[in-house]
Amino acid sequence: MNKKNMLTNCSQDYSNSYTIPGNSLNNKKHIYFFMENEGKIEGFLSWYSSKSTRKVYRSALNLFFSVINKNPESYFNEKQDYKTDVVRFAQIIADRPPKTYYVYLSAVKKFLQRNEIDLKASFWQDLKTVSSYKRSRRALTEDRIPTNKELRKILNHCSLREKTILLMLLSSGMRIGEALEIKREDIDLDYKPAKIELQMEYTKTGLARTVFISDEAREH
Repeated sequence: MNKKNMLTNCSQDYSNSYTIPGNSLNNKKHIYFFMENEGKIEGFLSWYSSKSTRKVYRSALNLFFSVINKNPESYFNEKQDYKTDVVRFAQIIADRPPKTYYVYLSAVKKFLQRNEIDLKASFWQDLKTVSSYKRSRRALTEDRIPTNKELRKILNHCSLREKTILLMLLSSGMRIGEALEIKREDIDLDYKPAKIELQMEYTKTGLARTVFISDEAREH
């Protein structure tokens, strides 16, 4: 039995027992005001500091509401068959890479929870362990570290801007999304080695950190 067929056998029970954790009362009030006045999805995304997380979750939720053909702004105004909607969505994304499948389901799960719809853990577990997804949450491809010779070939075909970014990434360990957020004032080329202050709003974790780049990256 394939994943799409097995998804239809997920359990039917759920409970509404979610309590919103963390943050100050003022922050909660601000976010709830945002959710009421700027849209359910964008209000939910405002809880996350990482731009990459917001981007992926936005894609997942937009696809979810497109699949079930419902409006997120009015979705919680009346009682819905949430389990059926989630299973239908899971069937549509069943053939995607395991990591994408898991992250998209996680986005929908958290969105429902933020709106006080907390389906039972066993339901989500069933969705995560069906068919081929049962094997692993790992990507379908396996990365390997390129050799210095391969990196040099890549650099030789890069523009000056591309070469600068690539050298920064290679020597600092930054994510590409973080590198593209850097401002001039974040860079200290006089420091040895040159350093970059990654602000909390740039990083996936929401934590600021300092990274260092090589002399070759500095020269570019």
